[in-house]
Amino acid sequence: MVPDIRQKISDQIVKGVNTEAEAVYLMVQIRKLLEIYPSDDYLHLNFHCDWALHTRMDRKPAQKILKLFDDVNVQLQKGVIFKDLPDNLRQEIERIFGMSLFRRELDTFLKQHSLPAVNCVKDGWTKFLWLLAKVIEDCPLEIKPANIGSSVQKITIKVDLADTIVEGEQFYKITWIVSDVNGNNGELFSLNSFSVAGD
Repeated sequence: MVPDIRQKISDQIVKGVNTEAEAVYLMVQIRKLLEIYPSDDYLHLNFHCDWALHTRMDRKPAQKILKLFDDVNVQLQKGVIFKDLPDNLRQEIERIFGMSLFRRELDTFLKQHSLPAVNCVKDGWTKFLWLLAKVIEDCPLEIKPANIGSSVQKITIKVDLADTIVEGEQFYKITWIVSDVNGNNGELFSLNSFSVAGD
């Protein structure tokens, strides 16, 4: 069973992830290995696997991440500017919405299981990230009603492709929309690109 799962992951990565369905398939196979080999080292990888498969996210990893966004929101409501947040909090949030923590855990997990890196094909990571973001778009992360005192109600993601291609690069923006209990929204975003030259 495990060799079959590893082979499926390897085959998909080497082929490249080129559709939303392939992004989901890869995350499903990775999640299977995560369930066989559970570890507390992969909070963000587990979180993104869950997010790819559920229309609503209210599980424990999602709640931990929402708590960080809530901590940021409380500071912003007090008038603190994002760049002036405490370094550890600002950096942690930047790594979450930039998805660098997810990427690091994914790279480590694949290496641990002797699997190829997603970037073994050209633009492998940025194409995969774009497609995965499209899958999780509009699937809200919601604070559980039991979390009284939370200022954040939910977080959704929006993905936008740039209208023009610049020097063979297709740019895209992933926006994290943070909605608080008072009906206010705030946004954090990251920019990425992948090559479309010769496609």
